[in-house]
Amino acid sequence: MFEGEKIVIFGAHPDDIETGMGATLNQLKKFNPRIVIFSDTVQYNGDKIKDECKNSMQTQGLDFKLYNFEVDNLEKDKVEIRKIIYSYRDADVVFAPSSMSQHQDHRLIGQATDDIMLEKTIFFYEDIRSGQNEKINFWNSVNEEDMEAKYRMIEKYNTQLEKRHYMTKESFFAMAKFRGGQINKQFAEGFEVKRLVRT
Repeated sequence: MFEGEKIVIFGAHPDDIETGMGATLNQLKKFNPRIVIFSDTVQYNGDKIKDECKNSMQTQGLDFKLYNFEVDNLEKDKVEIRKIIYSYRDADVVFAPSSMSQHQDHRLIGQATDDIMLEKTIFFYEDIRSGQNEKINFWNSVNEEDMEAKYRMIEKYNTQLEKRHYMTKESFFAMAKFRGGQINKQFAEGFEVKRLVRT
């Protein structure tokens, strides 16, 4: 489906991409997706979070760009963030947090992606914590190997494992099993297809 496509993946914060679509990322890594994360969240987690993000991405051999916009206040830098998103308009397929997320940073990135990537295919990935309003209409079947790769990324975030009740292997496998059950598969990750463009 993605052969020959330029893929960019946006995250508001470290761990957004891994928790939302880490198993799918294991399938996409062969296409060398460009990964952009807008806030390093050091205000809450200290500089350690930057190393955790690097270590997570290295488990998949992925390069990434990490900005240091202020967490929970991306609105303040909305113009600059939109310019950055615009600079990736050569992408064919874009993954981003949902514009329907209950987290304000996620919503901002999702809305900007929708506004700017007008002629592009857009997938909004699912938010395990703040995604109650998201409209899942695409299920990507993943296998146990993909799920193990996902959790190998997540477990690099010790700062988050220590304080987030949902950051457990059981939680992510349960969510994937639930989504898989909806399509008669062992595991799946859910997405909203905001726009599908085939040329």
